[in-house]
Amino acid sequence: MEITEAKSNVSSDTLSSFPPELLTHIFSYGFSKSSSSISSPHNFTQVYSRWRSIAHSSPELWTNLTIELPPALKTEADASKLEERITEWILRSSNLSIDLQVNGPFFRNRQDHPTGLQVDLYTKLYRTIIIDFSNKWRTLIPPYTWEAHDFIASLKELPALQELMLDVRSTCSSSSFPNAAPLLYKLALDLPYDPAVTCLDKIIPETIVNLTLTSAPGIIGLFHDFMQDFLHLSQLQHLTHLELAKLGWREPQVLPSTSFPNLQTFSICGLTAGLENLLDALTLPSLQRLSLKTFRVSGGRSRGRQWVLHYSVSRKDRAFHLSCSA
Repeated sequence: MEITEAKSNVSSDTLSSFPPELLTHIFSYGFSKSSSSISSPHNFTQVYSRWRSIAHSSPELWTNLTIELPPALKTEADASKLEERITEWILRSSNLSIDLQVNGPFFRNRQDHPTGLQVDLYTKLYRTIIIDFSNKWRTLIPPYTWEAHDFIASLKELPALQELMLDVRSTCSSSSFPNAAPLLYKLALDLPYDPAVTCLDKIIPETIVNLTLTSAPGIIGLFHDFMQDFLHLSQLQHLTHLELAKLGWREPQVLPSTSFPNLQTFSICGLTAGLENLLDALTLPSLQRLSLKTFRVSGGRSRGRQWVLHYSVSRKDRAFHLSCSA
């Protein structure tokens, strides 16, 4: 018993003697290995009061935040308590930017649905957080849910924003993307069924070099008419990375000849006809990597096959050399 107590005292004294800078580095390593969810506080903040004090006063430990919107959130009081906890986390980051991801408890592929009151509580909560702290976000991934993705219409500036994932279904009815997001370079858009290119023209800024488009619901959603207009968008000329999912036409179509001079990485998923038509129409002088996933639809189910093609371009003769792995 005495030996155990002695070992415990030595361990406690040793940890207590660590300088704050060293503890912050240790905590930072622990943060990278664990969840940064608001619903599961970091364990080491619950061990010693000194650890908690150092952690709370180290802004770099609070720059990655995942908000889980709990199904138990049913009253205004519940929402207020959660908002207080989120605000405390954000304020601990001081003047540093934050990567924010909001996970909703109700998803498109699940059968459980929120009540009308819960919809109102969730929507109000994360709209308030996103808008009130709009100067803080470096990465912003809102939840897939309801109408609240039109928060863009309420934002005047996003000075730190670099990466954004957005459900476009309601955003198309709002105003265009704010011009005051000078650092935004990566954009992922979940489009409505049969989307309108006029909508994308408003919300894809000229600063984007990495763009992902997908469409839901259903297996296929990006049709020939959409792609024909999409290729004319001037913003695409700046892209170095492009990912397109669910090209949906079955019969051969003609697309306008288009050059993406800076595109280095290109990923496409869809029916075979769509892939062939798109590749025939494009000139990609800087391409280094091409990923293709094609599938056929049978009985309402899709069967897929994927290839990854690696291109290297010889500057001398501009010849393409191809290696393929299935």
